[in-house]
Amino acid sequence: MKSGRQETLRHLVRTGTYKTQDDLVRALAAAGYAVGQATVSRDIRALGLVKAPGPDGERYFAMPPQVASPAEEERLRKKWRDTALGWEASGPLVVIRTPPGEAQGLARVLDEAAWPELLGVLAGHDQVLVVAREGRVPGLAERLRELGGT
Repeated sequence: MKSGRQETLRHLVRTGTYKTQDDLVRALAAAGYAVGQATVSRDIRALGLVKAPGPDGERYFAMPPQVASPAEEERLRKKWRDTALGWEASGPLVVIRTPPGEAQGLARVLDEAAWPELLGVLAGHDQVLVVAREGRVPGLAERLRELGGT
């Protein structure tokens, strides 16, 4: 029951907006889990849920940001050195040029690095489109510069 409830809680937080623990108690009840605030509080701690700003500026429960392992970061650096020909930013968008056929691989390792600055990564044949989270463009540009490139 606990693992099912926590999986449901993960799903709720990923797909909805919940400001308070009481909001989560009600949502879990609607999903078939009659629990109290104390149980939800323990689940929040166990899952590492955080409060993050939503599109309206209010703070909502969210899954914790993923942190890339040193091995994933090194894999990204190697892939970057081997495939990135250059990049250019325009607003929250960054276009990275690669040799033909290399964009998918670079996009995959960028996505797996789970940088908090990244909102999304899309790849074509020889270009990767990176979308930065609002207000995180300078941090993303700095990370790309650290990888190497203009």
